[in-house]
Order: sequence, then structure tokens, then C-alpha cells
Amino acid sequence: MSSPTCFGFVQTEPASFLCLEGRLRPATHGDRDTPALYAPAFDESPNGAWLRAEDARLEEVPHATWLVRFPPPADSPPPVAWGEPDEERFRHAFARLRDLIARGVLQKGVPASRIVAAIEPGAAETLFGHLLRRVPEQPAALMAYGLCRRDPTTGRLVEFMLGATPEVLFDLHDQHCLRTMAVAGTRWSSIGPDVLQSSAKDRDEHQFVVYDLINRLAAWGSASVSGTIVRSFGDLEHLVAEISLEARRPLVFEEVARELHPTPALGVYPRNQAGLAWLSDLDPRGERHRYGAPFGISVPARPSRCVVAIRNVQYRRGELSIWAGCGVVAQSRYEEEWQEVLDKMQTARVMWGL
Repeated sequence: MSSPTCFGFVQTEPASFLCLEGRLRPATHGDRDTPALYAPAFDESPNGAWLRAEDARLEEVPHATWLVRFPPPADSPPPVAWGEPDEERFRHAFARLRDLIARGVLQKGVPASRIVAAIEPGAAETLFGHLLRRVPEQPAALMAYGLCRRDPTTGRLVEFMLGATPEVLFDLHDQHCLRTMAVAGTRWSSIGPDVLQSSAKDRDEHQFVVYDLINRLAAWGSASVSGTIVRSFGDLEHLVAEISLEARRPLVFEEVARELHPTPALGVYPRNQAGLAWLSDLDPRGERHRYGAPFGISVPARPSRCVVAIRNVQYRRGELSIWAGCGVVAQSRYEEEWQEVLDKMQTARVMWGL
């Protein structure tokens, strides 16, 4: 797997990654009889949502094997000069969202923003090699994932994404058994769970995610929900509830992904036209690309996982970017929410040594 044309991976066990490698090409749909990588942009445009190939190789790669497969590049990692966080994007989205909430149109939304850094293609190649070495070093509670695409003719790096997320969008254990999770609310893990657990604002924010997921899953059956707990995911902690479903009819990977995404953890509640228009206006040029999108590997006749692509760094078109968002409800205050976005950006930079 050293310098493959294209590959994608998602962590399925605490010390193991499911990897798909080969001449993967963009496709509008997956093949239910062969493994395929589902990696759409956030808006889930069907064009190129899947990456698949008939000769693709699927493999479970343990941590120790990963470090052998991806030796560090001989060159030192290039310096990365980040620009200032895009507060104007966040300020505009926050103001419009607060108006929609005040008028009773929405109860929750997730404004997001980014930091970017210009980087030359050669430097991006070297940096990617160093970032791959950090994948097994991510906190055990997080699930690492990523992809790499190269030009099939020149072998030149086209894009990459590497992340470690606290959120599983869904696990399919078979055609009828599904597990997902509602994740919301954020505090530094060092503060302790009591502050997050006692926050009415964060409990409301989390409950909207639970309501939405249960409603979305109703097409397949009645879901069961665990109690809400505070879980630590590295430097940050969140409110979490586990949700499971025994479906009345067979579950199809892409159908489930399109039904659940975007949950109110990354989108809006309730999902209505005004809310989805606000969400689209947050990123009219598609610059967030795969940030917050579903990401996973569909595997016939075996368990499949789809995660929510956050806490990542993306490279394409000569630019690195790190995105972050926060849940905003009626009780939210601008300064606190913007600080949460900055904290999440900083956490991602530290995670990936950037």
C-alpha cells in the first residue's frame, strides 16, 4: 500500500483498519457485489460519490502492519503556514441562524468555518507521508479514516483527507441490524463530565439529534435508545447516546447514508426547506468538500461502517484546510460558540501535528 493510485480506509477495531486499495475511480453508484468506498461531498452530490474498481483489494491492516506499510518520508515535514480562521463566514451564518431560531423556523443549526494553508504539490506529498504515520497514534476512542487519490497516468497526488472522528453515522452488522449514535455538546475533557451533563443548552442540542435519528430510522422500524452519557474522545468530550435498530426490510448502505445525513449534529433541526437553504448558503462554493460528509466502505456479506467525516485535514488544489462547527440553539451565545470552533480547529491541528 505504499503510494497506491487510490485507497481509502476506516477504523473498524481499536487497533485495525479496513483498507480498500486499487485503481479506484469515481462512480455515481456502488456495486453491491464488490467492496466500494463511499466518499461524497457534504451535499452528497451523486457525481463521484463512490470510488470503486473491479480489481480493488480489501484488507484488514493492524496498527503494526500500518507502520511497516507507511515508512516516514526521508524529507522532513514541510512547514505549514495557516491563515486566520474565517470568522466572517461564521458570523454571517450565526446571525442568520439566530433569526431563523427566533422566528421558530429552526431549533438548531451547525454553523462552520475553516482555516487554510497554501502548499505546493511536492510538499503536500511529503506531508501526507508524515500524516499517515500519525494515524495509529490517534486516541483510542476516535475512529481514524481517510483517502488518497492520485492521477492514474502520472501518479501525482490529486487529493487526500485524513481524520479521526468521534461519530459513527451507522454500522451495518447485516442487512437488518443497524447501530448509530447521537453525539452533541462539547467541553474539554480536562473539565470533567459534570459540567457537560448539567448543561441545559447541551442537553437540548443533543436531544434534537436523538429525535431526528429516531424519526429517520422509522422508515425501517422502531429504534431503541440508550441513556445519555458523557464520553471522552481525546482532548474533547461529548454527550453520547447509542441507537440500535432491527429493520423490518433489508438495509442498503447508500440508502441509509442518504437518509441519515446530515444529522442535526452537522446540519439543522428540524430538516425543512429554510434550514437546508441556510445550510447550503453556509458554503455556496462547496469549499468544505468532504468535511462533515458520510464516509465509509460498503462490503458485501460482512459488517460495514460509515462515519461522519470531522476532525480532519483535507488537501486538494494546492490547499490544506481544517473545518470545524458547533451546535447553536436558542440559548447559544456568539462568543462561546466561536471559541468552540477555534478549540476544535486547534484540536485537529494538534492531532495531526499541524
